[in-house]
Formats: sequence, C-alpha cells, structure tokens
Amino acid sequence: MTKTKACYKLLPADYVSLLALLVSCIGIWFLINGFVKFAIICGGAAFVFDALDGYIARRLNQSSEFGKQLDSMIDVINYPVASALFIQLVLMPNIWGALVGFFVIATGILRLVGFNKNGFIKHKNKLYYRGLVVCHISLITALLVLAVRFISIPQIVIALIILVPASLQLSSIRTRKTGALFVWIPVAVIVGIGALLWL
Repeated sequence: MTKTKACYKLLPADYVSLLALLVSCIGIWFLINGFVKFAIICGGAAFVFDALDGYIARRLNQSSEFGKQLDSMIDVINYPVASALFIQLVLMPNIWGALVGFFVIATGILRLVGFNKNGFIKHKNKLYYRGLVVCHISLITALLVLAVRFISIPQIVIALIILVPASLQLSSIRTRKTGALFVWIPVAVIVGIGALLWL
C-alpha cells in the first residue's frame, strides 16, 4: 500500500490564518445578534491576525502554495462575507442590501482568485496589486457603519459608495503594496476605538 502525504500540513503562519478566521466568525456571531460594536472590533482583530500570518511566513521563510490558498479562502470570510453582512444587517436591511452584498462577495472572490493566479505587478522595484484589495471594501463598510451613527445617508448613496470601490477590485489600476503591520494595523486600531466610543 502506497502512503500519501496529507495535502493540509499546517505551518505556524497557517495557524495564525485560522485564528483570524475564528475571530471573524465570532464577529459575525456578534453582528447577527445585534452587537455591532463588538463585531467591528472583531473585524479589526481578524485583520491584524491576517496581516501577521504573512509576516510570520516571511520571517520563518515558510511561504507555501497551500498557505497562499488557505489565506485567500479565509479572506473571503474575513472581508467580502463580513462586509456583505454589515451591509445587509446594518446599512441596507432590505433586498437592495442583499444585492449589494452579493456584488461585494462576487467581486471579492474574483479579485482573490485573480491575485492567486497573477500575483503582484512589479514596477520600478515596487510591488502593486491589480485593483483595490478586499480589505479596502471592508474598511469603507466599517466607516459607513460609524458614519450613519451621526448622519443620515440615503441608501442609494451608501450603495454607490460601496459599489464603485467594489468594482475597482476588478480594474487594472495599480494599488501600492504597503506594510500592513505599519500602515493598516494602526487604521484597524483607530476604527476599533471609534466603534468603542461611538456605537
């Protein structure tokens, strides 16, 4: 009998990816049960773990194709699905919210599959993504959730604010790859503090 190796051997970075998924799922539970403040905080924490998995993989020199695919699968839950739920349950709790949510999930999945296939664009020794990335849409959604706490925003405006950037995920514009640990993590912390103070 021939022994075959398991195709799902997990490296340290993969466990951090799964931790991001766990926190995201807890956040979704909070959201469904009406605890929007804690849902946003969990979303920010999930992003921090998502950023850390890549950092750990690079530091340990343990990047793998399996880890890349796992990260993208988890990103679907952490960003497009979570964003769609915020849209449907908080921002646009109607059929239009369901349609906008579908569009966010569909463009997010297409964007992630495209990235796995094509990778980064290298230009003048700098790395760029093709189009906007999924966490941009999540950030926009979170900021809208905070904004509607203070001002009334027509749903058509909310839809446009979300649909236009979601569409740009599939565009050919270049988005500079920044150091997530030093740029995006502070943004996630600020949004989390905003949720604690204002929601």
